[in-house]
Amino acid sequence: MKTLFIFCFTVLFCFVSYSQDQNRALENELVKVKNQAFCDCYSKALSGKETIRYKDGSSYVQTINLKGEYIFRNKKYEEMIENWDKNEYKSYDPNQNLYLMKCLDFYNSTVLKQFIDCVRQEEIKKIKP
Repeated sequence: MKTLFIFCFTVLFCFVSYSQDQNRALENELVKVKNQAFCDCYSKALSGKETIRYKDGSSYVQTINLKGEYIFRNKKYEEMIENWDKNEYKSYDPNQNLYLMKCLDFYNSTVLKQFIDCVRQEEIKKIKP
């Protein structure tokens, strides 16, 4: 009986550890998606508005293990960034732009949180049968 109890406890422990590892891995991937959204927001904010000598090509695309469909050719993702870019951020100094501030607000927005939560739910469905 004692051996059976130890066996069951060990199996349960392994299952919980595996589940936690999967959740941790998923959360790491979701941070990359959120970071990519910030980069895309910044790129959108700059496009056609600023002439800069150095164009930043920052992208998490090379490191994201989740499906690219969450980002590429995803109308909801594109509309979310497009709509946020329409927000007007005016500086007291007309020679200064507030693109980073706009995108940081986007990064911390409820809109992006809801998008990430939807991606999380889709990925959890794949993990749990």
